[in-house]
Amino acid sequence: MSLITQQLPVIEGIDRARFENEIFPGGKPVIMKGLVAEWPAVKAAQTSNRAVAEYISAMDTTGQMVNISVLSATKQGRFFYNDELSGYNFMGDRNRISNLLGWLLENGEREDMVTLYAQAIPLTSLMPAFDRANPMDLVSPTFGAKMWVGNKVRTQTHFDPSHNIACLVAGKRRFTLFPPEQIDNLYPGPFDFAPGNIPVSMAAIEEPDFERYPLLEEALKHAQYGDLEPGDAIFIPYAWWHHVQSQTGFNVLVNYWWNSNMTDWVSPVGALYAAILAVRDLPSAEKQFWQKVMQRYVFDDPEAAAAHLPESGRYAFGKMTKALRERLRGLIKTTLRL
Repeated sequence: MSLITQQLPVIEGIDRARFENEIFPGGKPVIMKGLVAEWPAVKAAQTSNRAVAEYISAMDTTGQMVNISVLSATKQGRFFYNDELSGYNFMGDRNRISNLLGWLLENGEREDMVTLYAQAIPLTSLMPAFDRANPMDLVSPTFGAKMWVGNKVRTQTHFDPSHNIACLVAGKRRFTLFPPEQIDNLYPGPFDFAPGNIPVSMAAIEEPDFERYPLLEEALKHAQYGDLEPGDAIFIPYAWWHHVQSQTGFNVLVNYWWNSNMTDWVSPVGALYAAILAVRDLPSAEKQFWQKVMQRYVFDDPEAAAAHLPESGRYAFGKMTKALRERLRGLIKTTLRL
């Protein structure tokens, strides 16, 4: 019996206006039923796996190779660390996406075969014809589509520093989501050494070990799950933890990531590393001082923090502009001695 009983909301009839005015501002994950059901790729998938494999392969004309993760059958599809956390439990390979699709058609359902997974294939450069023929109407086309192809993959619980719309083209997938504030209860692994370069939970939700990870029990109380079929999509807001399980031996998904500031995005993870380097190991009194400084100038209202200064004299505390971004980049390099 599953410990997760809450289901994600399922909404039909989503258009761009409703997404921008209702779904996105709501800041909660939802399944958007049938959002991309009219995609030609989805229509092909509803005919057969072979039909959609041929549809995609016909557009694989650039000759580019893609990275493919290869996992032993004994790992049951769970891409993760090795036992010592000195590396990962999978290996890397490269091949054409059309060759991977052909292999999945013949071997994807076999339980004794390796698990193969091609992640975040950039369609704009690899298969621009697919991108044009299967458009995402809810977000800007500049966000760029990514394709994910594999057999029975278990993607460990993780978060992305971005918003995400994931659209299922072929197969079946179950998404299990946790709110961002469950971070402590999900036991994150190292941010700077992680499968797929994304922070993952060390605790498995399929076979929970409450002795080793007792707080996971609390996290599971806040979890929600939802199942996607071809043509369905899910909106995953910024920093929501999500576990993804591909339930069939042939799966194709297309997703779109974006951030609130796409013009000159800087990863907050870099600020985390800088704070660890510069602040974490200071004496307690000094660290508390910088905690207050950062609270005031980063996390509180920036206008209130600089209200006593004329706008022309706020410098780093002023309104963000292109010029200030460049100034801050220079300050970071100078003050961190990079």
